[in-house]
Amino acid sequence: ERARPIVSFAAAPHRIQLKYCARAFFFIIQALDVQHFTLWSTLQVRARVFEATKALIEETNDNNSQIIATTSDIKDMYTNLCHDDIMAAVSWGLNVFKTQTRRDRVNVNRRGPPTGQKGRVYDNAARVEVRCSSIGHYVEMMLRTCYFRCGEVIMRQTIGIPMGSHISPPLAIVVCMYCEYKYIASYNNVPPPIRGFRYMDDILHITMYEDELLLDQARDIYPKTLRVIVTGYSRSAGTTVPFLETDISW
Repeated sequence: ERARPIVSFAAAPHRIQLKYCARAFFFIIQALDVQHFTLWSTLQVRARVFEATKALIEETNDNNSQIIATTSDIKDMYTNLCHDDIMAAVSWGLNVFKTQTRRDRVNVNRRGPPTGQKGRVYDNAARVEVRCSSIGHYVEMMLRTCYFRCGEVIMRQTIGIPMGSHISPPLAIVVCMYCEYKYIASYNNVPPPIRGFRYMDDILHITMYEDELLLDQARDIYPKTLRVIVTGYSRSAGTTVPFLETDISW
């Protein structure tokens, strides 16, 4: 059993600034032209899995081999993230964006849908301009000054991120994206034997290679502070694995 304080983030003094940073950072990480496992919408699952399956068949030159699939869940995704891992992933994401786009600013809606655009904004009170460097500074400041009151005791969060903060979801996503990018890049431009799909903390891995260690290695790419628990397994025709409230079979 675990016990931990639950504290509202609504009274945080930097809540509005972090909301704009969160909108800007979401736009930035979605614009990155790098390989990773992230699904931005559950509507992408069918097409992405079909595409990956077709690619695996072409690579193995075997139409008869069975797809081996596992589903996993990242436990305590927000509360166990190491701050050093967060800052490393944020720096990576911002640097890649600036290198690929040659822009160091983005602008986002103040209200309504969080649509983003590259570059500066002029004479438009409905949008706010955010520097890439400001996002890194705000994240670092938030991690260093995450104090809260629990009864009469003032405490500081030294690991993990506030679950109620606007910036927490994109921070959790970019940490996983960075790990997945490094895993794929480690194969030196050769397609990895594992294809992965992740929607927040839900993961699906598929392969056609008869090597259980490959699936173990794909689950071990995330920070050691995160626990990745296998929730489903399939390696024979007609069996299914549960992923995002859907049963998937090959």
